[in-house]
Amino acid sequence: MGHQISGIVGDSSLLEKFSLSNKIHFPVAISPTLSFLALSDTHLDDLFPDQGEFDPQMTYLSTALEDTLTDLSEASTVAYIETEYFGGLGVQGAVVFEGGKYVYGPTTASTGPISHALRLLGVRKGPTAIDEFDLVGFGRYRNNDEWIAAAQNAALAHPHPQSPVTVYPSRIDWWIPVVLTIPPLLDLGIGIFLLSISKQLGLVVIAVGVVIGALITALVFPCRYTVTDTEVLIRCGLIRQRIPIRDIVGVSPSSNPLSAPALSLQRVRIDLAQGYRLVSPADREGFIREIESKTPKN
Repeated sequence: MGHQISGIVGDSSLLEKFSLSNKIHFPVAISPTLSFLALSDTHLDDLFPDQGEFDPQMTYLSTALEDTLTDLSEASTVAYIETEYFGGLGVQGAVVFEGGKYVYGPTTASTGPISHALRLLGVRKGPTAIDEFDLVGFGRYRNNDEWIAAAQNAALAHPHPQSPVTVYPSRIDWWIPVVLTIPPLLDLGIGIFLLSISKQLGLVVIAVGVVIGALITALVFPCRYTVTDTEVLIRCGLIRQRIPIRDIVGVSPSSNPLSAPALSLQRVRIDLAQGYRLVSPADREGFIREIESKTPKN
């Protein structure tokens, strides 16, 4: 099971004001004074059209995000965190700003950075908690979509105007996971066999299998399509594309097998003024209806 979240941790009132000023979802409380504002790559793209350079250690920590964290920290200490786990393997990262400057990180490791950041924010684990990460409940939701869904309760209590956003996960054909798992499993099987001949060689081959599995996961997941009033945002692993609604001239069901950011052959063809894109939303009919409702009628 995977765990992939990213966002800002800080004083609840500070993050609520940030949400209001940027017309996005509210944060979720994780302690009596702190909240977590989940920010997906889509939100970061919208908040920071020109993100500048990215930190080499963390996936989404850009120069523009650093500037925002610096400004927020003038009022109260804030942290930005990320996790990227799959099948028990992966990394987490954290950076903390206080008084307009770095006080921790950016740091990444298999465990530890987020708990360290939480301690700098005043969180102290009790005798029953494994660590600060566990204490604030970062394990209760395993991805940003779940955190944002939980934040809707706060939005109902504190309504504010925001553009409607619909996220369509990709349909996944049964054979896709089979094809994707064959290379790493084959490598792991060979490595286990080689352990009886050469322990060192076997461990190397097993490690290569783990790396292949992690690489495939990073290249393919998550696969989803976000529709707003102005654009369609495509995210499939490392692939990220933005399609302005105004450029769409038509949408229709398709079974085109050409390579695309899609995990199913039950696809949707998005025709553009120049070319087309192929996607595979699980709710194909709903996706088509929504796009048609947003595109101007000729």
